[in-house]
Amino acid sequence: MPHQGMRPGGRPGTGPLRWLDRRHGREPLALPELPFVDWPRMHGAAPRGTFWKTQYLLDYARGRPFAWVDDDITPYDHEYVDRNHLAAALLLHVDPRLGLLRPDFDRLADWAAAL
Repeated sequence: MPHQGMRPGGRPGTGPLRWLDRRHGREPLALPELPFVDWPRMHGAAPRGTFWKTQYLLDYARGRPFAWVDDDITPYDHEYVDRNHLAAALLLHVDPRLGLLRPDFDRLADWAAAL
């Protein structure tokens, strides 16, 4: 079920949701229209083994708390965020074959509630 437990406006006390890609034509996936992070450069060089999105996501967050859900998050990304972002951050790796599962939504909700 898409968006089980999450709403486009977020829960009270959470920030706005954003897509972190440029994909269009979400209708077949039943995904809501949301603003998105517009990457200045896709698939460019990345610091020490991090995913190319990581550096841009930190620039976009500008010291604000954020949760990032992706199937390409690695330990290098966790290390980079820990070193370069002072606010709370949750990097949640999901298996692309399974997508978001109930425990993932619970983890996101618990993280947001603790802010």
